[in-house]
Amino acid sequence: AKQDAMRQLIEIVNGVTLTSETTMSGAMVDDVINTKVQGFIRGARPVGQPKYLSDTSVEMEYSVPMSGITDIVLPPVTVPMSTQPANNNPTATTQSNTPTTGGVTGIIIDARGLNARPAMAPRILDQNGSPIYGPGKYSRQYAVENGVAGYSKTLEAAQKDQRVMGNPMVVKGVATSGTNKTDITISNADVSKIDMANRNYKVLNDCRVLILID
Repeated sequence: AKQDAMRQLIEIVNGVTLTSETTMSGAMVDDVINTKVQGFIRGARPVGQPKYLSDTSVEMEYSVPMSGITDIVLPPVTVPMSTQPANNNPTATTQSNTPTTGGVTGIIIDARGLNARPAMAPRILDQNGSPIYGPGKYSRQYAVENGVAGYSKTLEAAQKDQRVMGNPMVVKGVATSGTNKTDITISNADVSKIDMANRNYKVLNDCRVLILID
């Protein structure tokens, strides 16, 4: 039963979209990544108790945290984890997860109607094709623990998501990019707004990004 579960978990992981151009199956062509991912999956933990079926077979459920997979495949080049609050108060040593009243608590990218697809490591692009959010733009620790971005199908649900809840900024995606349609292009005017929000509240650094998809 465990061997069957491991095989199914590997198949599921292989089908996950990693970036706009790569799936996990493509990434696992790399022998090092393949070995690490399969080793991680072999450490899967059982969920609940075994079920003994009438045909004498045994059914068991196993799970692996995606954070472990992310840790293996996520590029190492990212910004340092935030250690100071947005007002750069030199006497403070930790950053509050909740900005001051009126502060931006996250970014919601409305990509509905663009046939956008979810991915482990999506990017947000300006209209010139340059990434404003992607590897090198966020804390690797936050990305591993919480994912690079969250996804939702409705604005109402997105606004209640812990990732951005409070006072999120909502901007409209104008196009998708890449073979897998996972990178979202936004207007250059919105890029300026997001850049200011990130300077003040570290919303990109801390992976407080949520994408609306159909």
